[in-house]
Formats: sequence, C-alpha cells, structure tokens
Amino acid sequence: MHRLLLSQVQRHLGDDEDSLPPPLRKLLAEIEATYEQADLDREHLEHSLELTSKELITRNRELQAEVDALAKAEHALRVGEDRTRAILAALPDALLVISEDGVILEAEDFDSTLLTMPVGQARGRPLDEAVPPQVFHTLAPAVDAAARSGGAQLCELSFNRGRDRRRYEARLTIATSGDVVVLVRDQTERLHMAERLRVADRMASVGTLAAGVAHELNNPLAYVLGNLELMRQQLGATWVEPTQLKILVDETLDGARRMRTIIGDLRTFSQPHTEAVESIDPRAVMDSALKIAGTEIRHRAILAKDYTEIPAVRGEASKLGQVFLNLVINAVQALPEGEAPQHEILIRTYTDEEGQAVTEVSDTGPGIPLHLESRIFEPFVTSKPRDVGTGLGLSICHNIITSLGGRISVHRRAPRGTTFRVCLPPSGLPITRKRPTADYLPAVRDLPPAPGRRVLIIDDDALVASALCRLLAHRNVEVADSGRRGIEILRENDAFEVILCDLMMPEVSGMDVYETVLEERPELARRFVFMTGGAFTARARNFLDSVPNPRLEKPFDGKTLRQIVSHHAGEG
Repeated sequence: MHRLLLSQVQRHLGDDEDSLPPPLRKLLAEIEATYEQADLDREHLEHSLELTSKELITRNRELQAEVDALAKAEHALRVGEDRTRAILAALPDALLVISEDGVILEAEDFDSTLLTMPVGQARGRPLDEAVPPQVFHTLAPAVDAAARSGGAQLCELSFNRGRDRRRYEARLTIATSGDVVVLVRDQTERLHMAERLRVADRMASVGTLAAGVAHELNNPLAYVLGNLELMRQQLGATWVEPTQLKILVDETLDGARRMRTIIGDLRTFSQPHTEAVESIDPRAVMDSALKIAGTEIRHRAILAKDYTEIPAVRGEASKLGQVFLNLVINAVQALPEGEAPQHEILIRTYTDEEGQAVTEVSDTGPGIPLHLESRIFEPFVTSKPRDVGTGLGLSICHNIITSLGGRISVHRRAPRGTTFRVCLPPSGLPITRKRPTADYLPAVRDLPPAPGRRVLIIDDDALVASALCRLLAHRNVEVADSGRRGIEILRENDAFEVILCDLMMPEVSGMDVYETVLEERPELARRFVFMTGGAFTARARNFLDSVPNPRLEKPFDGKTLRQIVSHHAGEG
C-alpha cells in the first residue's frame, strides 16, 4: 500500500525519492513500518487462527464422542427402565411411589386389582383417588408414619371387589428423595391356600380317629335299631306293655341324642375358617375334642381333667378345636396301645398371673427328642414316623394360636412325658351364644289349631316333611316339596305365621326362596325359620351370618321344634 502511495507521490513530484520533503518521507516511512507490522500481525493472526481451528476441530471431535457416549448411556438407561418396568409389571406385586404431598409418582399393578384406574392414569393422581377407600384409610396412616419415622413400615390391607375379598400385605420404605416406596403383595391366594391346608389338617385329624368316631356312633345306633325293631314287633302284638314300650322309646331317644351330640362335635371341627370371632369357653371346646378322641384315649391312657375357672377368650371354635384336637391326638399317639392303666392324659385349665386362660395337655409318653424340642413348631418337623405324621400339625397350631393373640409352648413333664401349654388373652365379654336355639327359648305351651295359625314347610325330603307335619299336628300345616313350589305358594297365599324352610335344596335353595320373597313380599321375610343339617358351602355360611332369622339345626326333637315355632309366631 505504501509503495502504491509512493509511486503516486513520485509521479506528481518527481522520480527522486530524496527530493521529497522530509516530513513526507517520514510519513511514508511510518506508513511502510505500519504495513510491515500489519503483515507480521496478519501472519501471527493467521497462525493463531490455524491453531484455534485445529483446537476447535479436536474439541468438536471430543464433544461428538461425549455426545455419542451420552446417547449410548441414555439408550442404555431407557432400555434399563423398560426392563425394570417389564420386571415390575411381571412381578405379582403392586408398586407405588408416593410423594410427600400424597401424589402417586410411579405405579405398577400386576393384575389391576389394587388400583381403581389404569396405571397410566394413576401417575400424578392423589392416593385417595387411585385406590379403594378401604385401602386408603389403612395405607394413608402407614405412609404418614413411614414419612415421619424414616423407617420401614408393614401393614395389612383388605377390601371387597364385588364378591371377591382381596387381602394384601404392604411394605413401606423411604427413598433417598424422601418419597415413600410402597410394595404391595396380594396375599389372598396364599391365605386361601393356608386355610385349605388348615382344613385339610383338621380333616386328617378327624380321619385319624374315624374308626373311633364310627364306634361312638355305632354303639347308640345298635340299640336304637334294636329298640325300634322291638317296638315294631310290640305294635303288631295284640297287647302292648306300656311301661316296656316307654323304656324302649326313652332308650331310643337317648341313643339318637347321643348320635346328635357326636355329629355336633364333628360339625365343630368340619367348619372351614370364617372371620367371625366369638367369645368362647376353651373348656367346652376341649370337651368336644375329647369326645371325638374318646375311643382312642380309652385304649391308650386314663383321661384326667383338672378344670378350674378361666375367662372366655376371643376366637373361633373350629380353629381352637383344631388346636386342642391336634394336641390330644399327639398325646394319644405318644403312648403305646394296650397299656392304658399305666399311662395318663391330663387336661388342665387355670388362669395365670397375667389373667390369661391357660389350657394344658400332658401325657406320660417318652417326650420330644432334645434335638427337636426347639424346632417342634416349625413346618415338617415331627418326632413321629413318616407314615404317621407330616409335621404340619403343630406348625398350624402355632399359627392359629398366634393369630388369636396367644402363645403355645412345649415343656418336659416330670418324671416323664410332655406338656403343651396354650395361653390365650381374655375376651372380656360374655360367651357368645348361637341365635336362636331351644336351649334358651322361653318355655311355651302348645296351642290348639286356630284360624290364622298356619305353618308352611318347604323341604325336598318327604320323610323330613312328614315328620314335621306329625310333630306340628296341632297346627294348620302346608308342605312344599321344593323351593320353586314354596315360592309359588307364597305368591298365592301370605297367611303363614311361620315358614320352615330347608336351607340346602337342589335347583332352588332355601336361600333363593328367601331372596325372592324378600324382593317380592318383604313383609314375609321375617317369618322364615331356616332348617339346616350343616351349612357346608361358603354362600350358605355367609347367608346365615347375614340374615336375622332363627335357624333349626338338624337333627331336632319335637319339643325344640314346637318351642321355636311358637316363639317365632309370637306366642311365647
């Protein structure tokens, strides 16, 4: 640039550079120096730019590598999350992650029984909107407790979905973020299986004593049939001795009552588990167990009872009876046959220092081996031969007693033998009585037939219906031989003060009759008295627990029948 400027100046002023004025030469020199410096700066800038470009290229490559690594990590994380969700979705558990303000952050529900909405909709919703009210009222306090304490919590949940009752176990922990993680496991099938196992063990216990039970039934049955044959012969004779006939009748009735008692004791042990907790007397339950095992005991030991006053306990007779029967059977099987005078089974009851009802079953057998004593309540641990015991009985007993808030323990008995001790807390309530039975119905006098005092009998067994008609001969009785026929009669005529209805009938059951009448003629529903030989289905048991009507347990006698009919008709 300065040379171009110089040439232009020389062209105007001449070719001799020295002829230029000094200021101008100085200016030109400075311009030349400036351009030379600019050239140097340009070269330096170009070099710097080249270095910077190389550094940027290198950094770009590094950043691209980092981006690729992050993309791979993000993909791996997404794959891991998908795999985790797939695992959680496949597990038989429900998972809830709940924020501090009670909002569901994450949710997985294996079989969609816990949540009231699809999983995708539950995320972001308050807990009380996404679970049934029964679950929320139990789970919410546990979530609050876990959040406050920062520790793990455990609670049980249950709710009804239609006719299906679901039962869950919830485990709660705190995440590092402060959110509450809830793992909910459906325990319904496990509990059903455990109950079936308890029933199977109970039936196995009764089955073990089947021969003895048959013997107890066959003894009275033998003289009942013999007396009936003698009565039939005497009724065909030309003259009957009244005193002799009365003796035969009384003995026959006594035998029938003995069989009824045995069947009643068996029914106590055959009932499956229900959640109806009663206030019961352990001594009465033990007596039923001893009656069932009576024949076996007589062949192996002398039975001794030392009962003192004890408080009633809260429980279920069938479950407590299973425990007592199992302990008695264990005591019996610990003793040899044919040496009854040398051995004893002692049953004691007393109240301990804590006010608990204590029941002890002691034997004079060889005792439990020392190496098994500390494990005797574990599943499949038994001192019996393999063909005698499975090792489940005492484990089930332990679970039952623990569920009732009590404890069961085993002790060595001096000088020999074993004592099993069951301690149960008192209920603080009077003993629960079944409703209504002739045992506490007021005595009433039989009334002569009169207009309006009518009874309808609905029973598919013609012989039972005939017996009922004869026992209620002083009343106007009509019979329906099926549930369907009973409904037809009640649709046509409502002038029945009492309706004796069999509970279990084919096609149309007594429950169906009642429900139909309740819907069409509700004023007649309260007049039903249900007759049952045993509610052996879940529907029948639930039905009897839900209706207020009295029931008549088969077999029954004429006095019981007339008392309950008169009482229900309002004549007592």
